Amino acid sequence: MTVLKKAGPGEADCFFVGLNVVDVLAVTDRPLEDDRKIPARRIIVDGGGPSGNSACACARAGARAALVSVIGQDEWTGFSLGSLVSFGVDHSLVRVRQDFKTPVSLIIVNAATAGRTILWNSHGINEIDLRLSGPETRRILAAPLVQFDGHLMTLALSLATRIRASGGAVCYDCGSPRPGWEELAAQTDYFIASHAFARQLGRPLAPLVLELRARFGFHVAVTAGGQGYYYFNELTGAAEFVPQRKFEAVDTTGCGDAFHGAFAAAISRGGDFRAALDFAQEFAGRKAQGCGGRAALPDLKFQQAWKGEPC
Repeated sequence: MTVLKKAGPGEADCFFVGLNVVDVLAVTDRPLEDDRKIPARRIIVDGGGPSGNSACACARAGARAALVSVIGQDEWTGFSLGSLVSFGVDHSLVRVRQDFKTPVSLIIVNAATAGRTILWNSHGINEIDLRLSGPETRRILAAPLVQFDGHLMTLALSLATRIRASGGAVCYDCGSPRPGWEELAAQTDYFIASHAFARQLGRPLAPLVLELRARFGFHVAVTAGGQGYYYFNELTGAAEFVPQRKFEAVDTTGCGDAFHGAFAAAISRGGDFRAALDFAQEFAGRKAQGCGGRAALPDLKFQQAWKGEPC
C-alpha cells in the first residue's frame, strides 16, 4: 500500500506539469493521397497534450487534478480553458501568454485499425522559462503527487528535488528521451515510459525495465501500447509482462495520457504500484472505445464496474 501525504483543503491531489494542446481529429476510411479530397466520417475538436489529457483523466478517475502549463492568448484560449473546466481541472497555474501560440495537433484516425497519425508542433514550449511565484511553488510542493511529461523541463528539474524533500511523490510520464530526462529520472519515484521511448533508445522492453530499475531505483513500468505493459516486480526482482484485455478499439488517441492520469489518481488514493497500473490499463482500454483523447474518457460508472482494487 502506497502512503502519500494528504492534499490541503481545496487543493489538488495531483499536479500535472507540461504540455496542453488542442486536438483536431479526422476519422477516415482510406489512406491520405496527394491532391485528393478525402472524406471524413467525423471531425472532432478536442483538448489534448500529455499533461492536459492526463489531468482530465485523473479528474475523471475521481481525484482532484491541477495543470501547470502554457497556452497562447489567441483563438484557442477560451476553448483550452473551457475544456479543463468541464473536467473539473484546476487551471489557475496555466499561463496565458501573448508571446506564445497555443499548440494544435492534427490527428488522422484510421477507422479500420483505430491507429492514428499525428501532426504536431509544441511552438517552442520547452524554451519557455516558466517562473512561478512563491505561493504558487508552495502549492505544488504541498501536493501529494506531481507528474511531469518532459516538457517545461527547466521547471520540472527545479521542482522535482524540492517536491520529494517536502514529502511528495514525483511521477514521470516519459514518452521520449528528451534532453534532461536522466536528471529528472534521478529525482523520480514512479517512472512510466512508452514503447516509443524504448524504441528510441534501441532497447527491448523487459531488459529496459531492469536497466532503469538498477540505475535509478524507482518504481518502473514500460507500456507496450495495446499489448499491455512490463513492470518491475518488487517481490520477484524480475520484469514481468501484464497483457491488456482486448477492447473493440475505435481511436487510440490519448490512451497513454489516460493511462498516466488514471495511474496518478490510483496512487494518490493509496493504491500499490501493480494495482494502480492495472487500474490505469483498464481505464485506457475503455478510452480506446471512443473517439478523442478527452471526449472518450470513461466516466465514474467505470469506477463502479471495476473489479480490481487500485485503492
